[in-house]
Formats: sequence, structure tokens, C-alpha cells
Amino acid sequence: MEKENPKFNALTPEVLDKNKEIYTKALDFAFDNKDIKNIAITGIYGAGKSTVWNTYVKETKKENIITVSLGKYEDNIQKIKIKSEDNEDKDNNSETKEKDSEAKNKDTEYDKIGEDILDNENRVERQIINQILSQIKAKDIPLSKYGFKSNKTKCKIRFQALALFLPVCSVLIWLLKSKSNFFGGVVDVVVDIILLLLFLPLFYFFYSYFHENNLRISKIKFRGTEADLGYNDKNDETVLDRDIKELVYLIKSSSSKIIVFEDLDRYDNIAIYTKLRELNFLLNKYSKTNDNENEEIKFVYMLRDGIFKSKNRTKFFDYIIPIVPVVDSKNSENKILEQLQYFKNPPDKKFVYKISLYIDDMRLLKNIVNEYLIYENVVAMKELDLDSNKLFALIVLKNVFPNEFDLLQEDKGYILSIFSNVESFKNKVSKELDKSLKKVNDELTFLRNRQENSKFEAMATMVPPNVSLKDYNNSSSWVEFLKDKYLNEDETFRINYIDTNNYNDWDEFTYKTFIEKYILTSQERKDIIEKLPIDKSKRIEELQKERILLEKKIREISICSVQDNLKQMTADEVDNVFKETSDIITQSHYFSLVRFLIIQGLIDETYGYYKGCFYSGSLQKNDTIFIKKLVESKEQDIFLDIENPLEIKDRLEESDFGRFNILNKKLLETCIESESKKAIFGIMDSVESNDNYMSLIQLLNTYNFNTIKKFVDLMIKSKTDQLLTLTDKINLEKSELFINILISVWTAKDINKQILKKFSPYLEDTEKIISLIDKKDFEVFMKNVSLAEVKFKNISKSEANKNRIQNIEKNKAYKLTINNLRYISKEILRENILYGYLVSKIFNCKDLEATKNYIEEQLEDFIKILLEDPYYDEILELTNRKEENLEDKSINILLNLKISKELIYELINSNISYDNSVKLLKQISNDIFIENIAFSKVEIIEYIIDYELSDDNKKYICKYFNKFDLKIKDKFINVLNYRAELSSLSNDNLNDDVMTFILKLKDLDVDIKIDLICKKIDNNTDVSLLKKYIETVEEISELAEVWNHKRPKLETDKKLKVGNKLLEKEIVKQFGNKEPIKISI
Repeated sequence: MEKENPKFNALTPEVLDKNKEIYTKALDFAFDNKDIKNIAITGIYGAGKSTVWNTYVKETKKENIITVSLGKYEDNIQKIKIKSEDNEDKDNNSETKEKDSEAKNKDTEYDKIGEDILDNENRVERQIINQILSQIKAKDIPLSKYGFKSNKTKCKIRFQALALFLPVCSVLIWLLKSKSNFFGGVVDVVVDIILLLLFLPLFYFFYSYFHENNLRISKIKFRGTEADLGYNDKNDETVLDRDIKELVYLIKSSSSKIIVFEDLDRYDNIAIYTKLRELNFLLNKYSKTNDNENEEIKFVYMLRDGIFKSKNRTKFFDYIIPIVPVVDSKNSENKILEQLQYFKNPPDKKFVYKISLYIDDMRLLKNIVNEYLIYENVVAMKELDLDSNKLFALIVLKNVFPNEFDLLQEDKGYILSIFSNVESFKNKVSKELDKSLKKVNDELTFLRNRQENSKFEAMATMVPPNVSLKDYNNSSSWVEFLKDKYLNEDETFRINYIDTNNYNDWDEFTYKTFIEKYILTSQERKDIIEKLPIDKSKRIEELQKERILLEKKIREISICSVQDNLKQMTADEVDNVFKETSDIITQSHYFSLVRFLIIQGLIDETYGYYKGCFYSGSLQKNDTIFIKKLVESKEQDIFLDIENPLEIKDRLEESDFGRFNILNKKLLETCIESESKKAIFGIMDSVESNDNYMSLIQLLNTYNFNTIKKFVDLMIKSKTDQLLTLTDKINLEKSELFINILISVWTAKDINKQILKKFSPYLEDTEKIISLIDKKDFEVFMKNVSLAEVKFKNISKSEANKNRIQNIEKNKAYKLTINNLRYISKEILRENILYGYLVSKIFNCKDLEATKNYIEEQLEDFIKILLEDPYYDEILELTNRKEENLEDKSINILLNLKISKELIYELINSNISYDNSVKLLKQISNDIFIENIAFSKVEIIEYIIDYELSDDNKKYICKYFNKFDLKIKDKFINVLNYRAELSSLSNDNLNDDVMTFILKLKDLDVDIKIDLICKKIDNNTDVSLLKKYIETVEEISELAEVWNHKRPKLETDKKLKVGNKLLEKEIVKQFGNKEPIKISI
């Protein structure tokens, strides 16, 4: 549906198609009742009184109505009153004037006021007569002394000219008549003509005079005596008092039966209504007495109820019809919205609802809409992106307080004084904040310059040397003691005096009495202790937070709008800002509207954009839009194409750069290029305060490297933390901007280590930068890298050339990882290094001397890295190097780390020393297996046999007995024999190799050998092996002859023991019964 065009509204009363029925009935009753002659139609201004009456006239087709409409739009009496009061105040302030003179002046002033009131009444009454006169035809009131001038008709002018000419003709004829011969015999006829020409014009003139004028003798003077029969204009009578009869004549002659009086109530003068009521009475009585008319002349008064201060109005009027207001502050919202529905830029409905509470007059409402329609189409609404709510608010102000609007046009008036009051409040708060900030900074400086970490440390240094603690642990320091007593103030304690011979010389104190006597002995000490906190570091942290908060508040207060400042004020402070003055505006019942408009920010510092047309000058359209939105604290398009960024920068106050909506692509770029530090720092403070980093990143992404470089150079020393935060935000994307900022940081000159250290984590993870640094900046880059001890994580991502890799290698600017070492070795040596040979290659190559030193310096870290993957071959290579105790260092590091058994065994089987092998073995004590040890590691195996000979190890040694070195065999058997464990060896462990070795040992006890042989017999060992074992033991070797078909005797205990076992297992049989027993097959 196409929008209708908005319409203008006439401010004249409307004539409706039909009145509300009750109004029509009420008026019909009034006009039908002959006793009702004075009808009052009452209601507030703009209630619709005239509309109801005009509609009624249209409905009933009433005619010949005289309407008197007067209005008072400037209260001269009020001005006179104010002037009188001002003069009175001046008189009171002047001590030099005499009281009699003051009284005289006041009387004179009151007389003047009385004269002014009388003049005002006369003026009103004259206008009443004039308006009545203007609605009566002049021909109907020929006897009236009042009249309006009118042009004569051409016919009348000719007739009057002829009437003047005829007497002249009669005189000429008379003169010619004396010459008888001229007229001949017609003299009598000539005389008749002369008389006719003379008297007809005289009759006409006398008739005209008496028809249109009353003959009035105003003054008689006879022989020096004078009588004044006229009216004195300077007497106490008013015009209406003098000319009431004239008015009766006028109205009676008009034949009008209805006289309407509008807006007389604006004069706040009931006397006029009294005289009009008297006039109505005279009219009706005169008509009835002289013309016997039965139709009454009715006066209709349209006025507000408040003109009468009491119930007397019901005595004054014969009938009163109240008009319910068409518009009031409760329902004007709908009327406004109805009027605004077709506008291009209507204000918000919520705003209309709020402001409608202050609009209670239909005419006012219509004119507001009319003016808004014009302003909307004239001011640069779209061009400057103006706020329709603010424009509407300004139009409302213009209609309610037109004089204030005029003053506002000239940057004067009450509203400007409000802005000034708010600015004063802002300055006051800012000074208080500055004072608080100075106090915080002073305290921080004091604390940082003190060596003590608490007030108790300072107090402890002030305790006299001859004072000691009694009945306390000597280890308790004064610091701890004083802190404890501070927390228990009322607790008493005893103090000894060291320089006395008597140990019992002591005094009793509380915390307070002690410090007053021994510590706070001077004002200087008191000041120091009072300033020092209980916990210095905690207090410094608190002060730093407080300083940041204060600095933020100072920035915010400097850019706060009038609205924001008012929000921060207390109710009393706001009232003080809007304090009543002599301005008429503050005495109006609409004054609350001004408060509302200012508090809601609808009239603020940007009012200038709404009060006139926009013309481009040094600032173009987009420049103006930017500044306007900036001061209005509205969201901005950060890419708004402002035309004159340098001009804007110069126009803005330093505090404006701290506004939340300051970001703009061209403005920021201009600030950077012009190196405007204060502006940039203000912008960065705004970004930080409002967490607006993402918008800043969008802008910086559009700048070239040189601009970013300048930006970083300006920021890095003074705004390091903010630049760091910005870098962190960008790091999420690893964009070109991120790279450019890092390059700018790391190629900056004269940057201290602490600053560079903060940016190290970002650089270490961005190896590509190594190849992106400009050749002329690479030396500075490497200097900063070395200073900050940067360690790149993965050099292979750098894509840098050999020269730059060599620089990185020499400066050890990389993390010790196998990948980095392989890449560096590959690029420098130009060959691929296989795993297991890397450490060897590094330690044997002069071109990698820095890397070798780096490994030795960071040996523990390197070993940890090798363990992570793991790279056991490289660990073995490292631990088997003999230069500079590298083996011992490596093993000691490994011993402190959690390493696997696999690595321990590999290390033990390598070329490390015996001592280091033993240290490693101890790491897996009670869980060592010889099977994991090389047979060549004789000393290690011997150590295990001595300290870790488990059943598993016994089994393994026995199983592979012949593979072990002879020393190990001897060691093994000797240890078992020493521990008395040899005889207890299981049959499985007593294999042929073990049995043969044991039985051949000369130093071994024969009984043990016999026991082992017996064990073998019990386990059904092969007879051939038994024969071999028995033959080996000299003490029983003869028994082996039994297998040579001989019958050896069991003549010794040892032979008897073995022989019985053989008999028991039925390997041999007893031969004969004689002693000693013989055995045979």
C-alpha cells in the first residue's frame, strides 16, 4: 500500500460533521430556555470549545451571529510586576536611600501599575466595540459615533460635487440677474431657479449630517466662564462604562440575537465579564420595553473554568456547558501518532509516548506536527543521519518555549546555562579524580622506594637494641612478634632490658603502649609507619588496580555527554543543575519538559545540527556525520569515508579520542601517519576499555606494512600491554596483519628485553617470519631475537635460506628437538642425517659447533626430548661420548628421570663405565635379568651375581653356563657355595655343563659334590653321565669301576653314601654279605 503524503494542519477551530449528541442537547436546552441569557462554554485551552460551538452553528443553521474573539499573548502586567519586584530588590540592596524616598517611589510605582491596568481594560473594551462594529452594516447604525472609513462610490462623489457646484451657480445667476437685459422677461423664473439651486444642496447636506451624526455640545464658554459638557478620557471610567448605551444601540440595530465572546479569559479580568453581563441585561430590557420583542439576546462566553477562583461562576452565568478536552497529556500520544503516520522520518513510538505527557493542547499539537514536517524536509536528516527523536524534541521546545528556542539559535539562554552547569560538575569531578590519582601515585612511589615489605619490618628496625623479648622463643623475630601482637592488641607481654645486670628487670606492655614508647617516638616515625601497609605487595597490587580504575574514570568523565553526566549525579546534584533562576522558563508549568528533554539526551550538545540547514565547508557531509555521532555516543560505521580526516583530528579534543565510537579507518590512519601519539593512545585506551579490538583489527587489516610499522613503533614502548592484547587477538587467525605486527616489533630498535620477552611466544610459533624479514632489518631482528632468547619451535617451517639458518644456529634461537637439529644439519651440511648418527655428526662437525655447545648447555632438556619420542640410538650416542664428562652428565640426568628398562639395558650393554652401569642397575633393583645383559659385560654380571642373583638369574646362568666367561662361572659357583645354595640347586639347573664344572672344582667341599651326585642319581640321570660324575670326584672315583664289570667296595662313608643311592635306584646290586659291602652291575 502506497504511503499517503503528510498533510499540514490549520490551527483554526475545526468544524465537525456532527457534535457529540450531549453537546447538541445541552446547547438546544440553553437556546430554547428564555430565562437563559448568559451561556458559558468552559474548558481548558485547546479543549475544543470553538469546535463544539461552530459545529453546533452548522448543525442548527444559526445566522446573524456576532463573534468577539480577543487574545492576550504577552503579559505586560506580569512584566510590570516583575519589574516592580526587581526595583524593590534593588532598593533593598541600596543602603544609601532613605525610607521615605523608598515609600514614595513605591507609591509612584503602584500608581503607574494602576494606570497600566486601566489602560489595558480600555484597550480590551475598545477592541470588543470594534469587533462588534465590524460585523454590523454601516447603514444599519447611522447614529453610531463609531464607524469604519469606507470609499465613496463614483456616483455619490459626482452627486456631492454637483451639490457643491449648484450653490455656486445660483450665486452667479444672482449676480447676472442685476443686468435685466441679460435674462430679459424671465426674471421671476430665474429667481425661482436660484432659490432651488441654493436650497436643494443645503437640504442634502443637512440631511446627510443629521443622518450620520449626533449633534453634541461638549463645551460652553461665556464671558470667561467655561463649562465642559463632554467626556474626560482621563477619568476613572472605562470605555465600556462610558459607551454601554452605544453598544446597546449597535447590537440592537444589528438584529443579531447571539453574541459570542472568545478568549477574553486570557486577560484574567473578571470585570470585563461583569460589564458584558450588564450589557446583556440592558439589551434584553431595552428590547422588551421599546420594541415589545419576545426573543432574547443571548451572550455565549467561551472561557476556561479557572478564570473564576470560587463557586461564583454559577451565579454569574445562567447556564454552563463543560467541554471535555479533545487532547490532554494522557491521550495526546494517539493524536500525535495519527498525525505522524505518513511522515518520512517519524519519531519512535516510545519517545512519542513519553513526550506526549507534556502536550495537552490540540493547536499546539497541530503546530508541532506542521513545523516538524517543514524541518524534516529542510534540515539534512538523511545526509547527516540525524535523529528524528531529537528533531521532534527541538520542535516541541520551539513551540512550548519559542523564546528559549530563539536564544538557543544564538547559543544563549537557560538550556545553555544547564550545559554550563553540567560542565562545571564534570570539571569538579575530574579535579577530585585527579586528586585521588595523585594520592595513589604518591603512595605507590613511597612504597616502591621503601625496602620494607610491611609496616612490621619497619617497626622492627626501630626497636632499641637493649630491648628483648621475655618468655618468648628466641627464634621469634620482632617482625613476627609485632604482627602477632597487632592482631591481639589487648594481650599483654613482657619486655627485658639487656644492659641491666638483673635478668628480672622487665616491664609489661600491650601492643599500643609498646609501640608508643619504643617505636613511634617521633612524628617522622609516626608518618612512616602510618603510610606503610601490613602487606606491601598486596597494597601495591590494590593501588595499581585503583590507579587503573581512576584513570579509566578520568577518561570517561572527560568524554561524557550531558545525559551521561546527569545519570552519574545524585538527585540533589541534578536539582542543583536545574536550579530555578529568574528565567521565565523555570516558572512555567511546562518546565518539567525541559528537564525531561535534557535528561533523556534529546536536547544535547548536538542541537546545532538540527536548528538549521547544512552547508559544506571545511567539513563535508560524512565529516559532520562522524563528529555528530561521535559526540552523541552512537555506533559508527568504522569504514565511513570521511573527507577531511586531518581537519577532524585537529578539531577533536584530546578527550574525544577516548570515546567508544572513535574508530574510523581514515582517521586512525591519519593519526598514525602524522604520529599523533596522544590521539593514538586515546584511541587505544578506548579500544581497551570497550573491548573493541575486533573492530580495530578490521581497520588495521586494510593498512599497508609501512603504516603498521609506524603504528607499532608508536605503541611498543608506551602501550606495550595493549599492543600485546591486540597481537593475542590477531593470533587466532595468524593473518598477514599478525605477521606485519610481529615483524614491526622484532625489527624495532632500542627495545628492552622485558618488552621483547612479552612477544616471544608469538614469534617462536611463527617461524615463517625468518624468511620474511627485509635484508636491511635482519641484523636488528637477530639482535632482538638473541636479546629476548627466542626459541623457534620448528625451523623447517621458516623456508629460510642457508645464511639465515646459520644465523639462527649460531644464536641458538631454536628449540632443541630432533626435527630442528636434523633440519639445521641438513641445511648447513647439505646432507641428510640418518637417525642414530645425528649426535655423532653434530659433535664431529665444526660447522655445527654452536649446536654442539647448545646441546651441552641444555643437556637435560635435550635428553628429555630424546626420551619423549624416544630416540634411544641418539641417547646411546650421547652417553658414550667421552668429552667433557658428557657420559657422567648424561647418566646423572637420566637417573633423575623416569626411563625404561629397555633403555637401561641398552645403556649397560653400551660402552658406558661400570660405575654408571651399576647406577642404572640400581634403578631396577630386584627386577634385573641377566638375560638382558651381554655376555661380554663380565663385571656387570658379577655385580648382578653378587647383589641381584634371583632364581631366574640362576636358571639363566645354568642354562647358558658355557657361554659365560670363566670368571663368571667361578663367581657364580662360589657365591652359591658361600650362600649354601649350591646343594639346593634344582636338577634342571644342574645340567651336564654345570655338574662337570662344579665337580672339577678342587677347592669345593667333597660332600657338596657327593650331594649333587646323589641328587642326579635320585633324578634318574643317564648312567653314562653318572659314571662321568663319579669318575670326576677322586674320593669316589673307584665306584665307577662297577661299569667295568668290577666289584668296588663301599669302604668309606662317601662311597657308602653314593653306593647306597645306586643300590636304592637299582642301578647296581650288592655282591656278597661281607663287610665292606661290594657292588656289581
